[in-house]
Amino acid sequence: QSLGRISHTLVFKPYKEEDLISIIEARVGTKIIAEPAIKMVSRKVAAGSGDARKALDMTAQAVRKCETDLSVEQLGRSGDDIVYPIVKLPHMMRSIREGLGMKHTDAIMSMPQAAKIVLCV
Repeated sequence: QSLGRISHTLVFKPYKEEDLISIIEARVGTKIIAEPAIKMVSRKVAAGSGDARKALDMTAQAVRKCETDLSVEQLGRSGDDIVYPIVKLPHMMRSIREGLGMKHTDAIMSMPQAAKIVLCV
């Protein structure tokens, strides 16, 4: 940063687990997603980046995974016949596993081709 220039970048403090739980419940509700699933994603994201967008992305991914697991018959039911919560802990765990990825894999994928070749030797 040079003199006379003002940075327009906003830096937010990372959210804590309780904050992320509140954000997810406010945006998604408490009926569709099981409480242990919300706590799990909040705990994982708070321990890492604390980014609410990441927690909401993982939650949305878990909902999509659950939707693909539901049968056509279950998708056609009316609201009264549905057993809530629909999104359970296994859906969220799969989403977290895919969303967080493996740090060493990400590091290797970002390397130039020559560095990848050296790793293989």
